[in-house]
This record gives sequence, structure tokens and C-alpha cells, in this order.
Amino acid sequence: MKCPDKEKRRRFWENVAVDILLTLCIVLPIAKAVDILLKM
Repeated sequence: MKCPDKEKRRRFWENVAVDILLTLCIVLPIAKAVDILLKM
């Protein structure tokens, strides 16, 4: 019974990692753009 639970947990962490990467891909360019605008 423990195997599916472990699999679920691994999937959960994979999803979290993907979410973090997507968030970084969206947030970092925006942060750079804001930084550039503030320096102008």
C-alpha cells in the first residue's frame, strides 16, 4: 500500500519543481524589465 503513496509524493514534488521553474521563467524577465525601467 505504501508504493502508490511514494509515487504520488514524487509526482507532487515534480509538479512543484515545474511550477517553480515556470514561475521563475515568468518572474525573472519581469523583474529585469522593472529593474531596467527603474534605472532609466
